[in-house]
Amino acid sequence: CSPVLARYIETKFNNYHFVMDGKAFAVIRSYFPELLNKVLLRGTVYARMNPDQKTQLVESLQAIGYVAGMCGDGANDCGALKAADVGISLSDTEASVAAPFTSNIADITCVPIVIRQGRTALMTSYATFRFIALYSLTQFISVLILYTVDTNLTDQMFLWIDMGLITCFSLAMGYAKAYDKLVPQRPRCSLFSVPNVVFLLGQVLFIVIAQVLGLIYLQHQKWYVPVVTEEEDIFPCWENTVVFFVSCYQYLMMAYLVSDGPPYRKPWYTNYFLLPLLIIGFLITTFLVFNPFPVIAPYVGIETFQINEHLLFRATLVMVAACNFFLAVAFDIMVANAQWLRAFVRIIKQKKEPKNEFKRINLELSKDYNWPPIDQPICASGPILICQ
Repeated sequence: CSPVLARYIETKFNNYHFVMDGKAFAVIRSYFPELLNKVLLRGTVYARMNPDQKTQLVESLQAIGYVAGMCGDGANDCGALKAADVGISLSDTEASVAAPFTSNIADITCVPIVIRQGRTALMTSYATFRFIALYSLTQFISVLILYTVDTNLTDQMFLWIDMGLITCFSLAMGYAKAYDKLVPQRPRCSLFSVPNVVFLLGQVLFIVIAQVLGLIYLQHQKWYVPVVTEEEDIFPCWENTVVFFVSCYQYLMMAYLVSDGPPYRKPWYTNYFLLPLLIIGFLITTFLVFNPFPVIAPYVGIETFQINEHLLFRATLVMVAACNFFLAVAFDIMVANAQWLRAFVRIIKQKKEPKNEFKRINLELSKDYNWPPIDQPICASGPILICQ
């Protein structure tokens, strides 16, 4: 038949729901276990269930791959609240002890709030991981580049990067707010998904190019004198100062890139802890590039120079960092988070069958037009023990 007709038949025959009470659920679970998963997939209302049956229902849903949530307001819901992946107590009674979440609203309108906050927490965890990973790689690249010219970052530079930038940004990212709307699309559930890996690899490439360009541009200046030292102590020089300036801008760039907003979190500028830190970090870094007072420079560990000395060179370093920023943002939008990349990944994977059990059952039901059996008696598959 045509695809349109097939879609109509599938919709027509799958448009049904099961409503049952605790006794019916117990009978199906005990005497018709082969039908239980099919019934669960189309079950909509479960009424008059005792505490054990509520727990069994949650565990049965989890057994076929569902993430089960449970709302309850009494002691008879404690078992199901504990067994559920997300348990929400609607009262301050015994159920609040068993559930990880307690709502001040005595109805299920709190469920979308929990889902939105949970997605926000997940995306914030991913953002922090990506930020720390990029920070470690950036500092590792800086050290490797400086080793090629027999120098390294000074202790003051390491201290400013680790305490002044990274620690503050990492703490501020946790204050991201949940988005106002609940969208149907689920967030990525793996740190090593293709978009995350592509994002990290692309940003690392831009970081290497920017730092190397800054060092090469320094070496082509007429006034440049290579550092020569036989001492083990690292002291301020133009090589580590240039790499330090470029990398500081890159840390600011990374904090902005990983703080993505909708559809799971509000935009980055609504985070009133991160926004001031980004502005202050940018102003301090730019101040050190263009006007490092001789009194301040030794404390930061950078090369001391006058305000009007090598001004064009320092402005070019800022331009290199700006180009790095715009390329990184464009790469994130047009490649790492683009729809064509996700479509390409789906084509490469070519999943022949669903991974989750409930999706496989749903696929079977969509092809079985004799289910559910109406006006047909069904016999139990196992022996029935009748006690008087």
